[in-house]
Amino acid sequence: KVYDVEPEKIHILGMGYNNKVFQMTEDKKEDGVTRLIFAGKIAEKKGVMSLIRSLDYLPYQKDKLEIRLAGGAGNEIEYKEICRMAHHSKYDIEFLGRLPQAELAKYYNMSDIFVLPSFFEGLPLTVIEALACGDRVVMTNLPGIPQWLSENALHADIRYVDLPQMIN
Repeated sequence: KVYDVEPEKIHILGMGYNNKVFQMTEDKKEDGVTRLIFAGKIAEKKGVMSLIRSLDYLPYQKDKLEIRLAGGAGNEIEYKEICRMAHHSKYDIEFLGRLPQAELAKYYNMSDIFVLPSFFEGLPLTVIEALACGDRVVMTNLPGIPQWLSENALHADIRYVDLPQMIN
């Protein structure tokens, strides 16, 4: 009605996660190692550089923390810088590349914590997928997301981190 479009030309598409793929399995290990996973575009605006920088503040021994980044490159120059930063991290960071849904679900199930340090998001489907696989979530406190998740993912173990003050 707002755009004066004929009703027969409008098609409503659903959006959501595939609950047949993203579900808990028995793949989590109880070996004292904390496993983090990020899934999304490997780019600065998704907070990947901030994630790598934040690892310097963690007190874990090198062999007690695993970090995996799933996703393809955004900007090639940023990607190379992120790879350089990862190489210099005190922790080993594994780049998984783009993964089919079933393989991503496998990695979610092997992980303990899904991290989404993004500076910009709508409703991040990756958070819902990771929660469905039993991961705890640490993510930036972006407008609207905590409210939606608190209504639709009751009792989900999510920790929100306030965004740093933006400059420029």
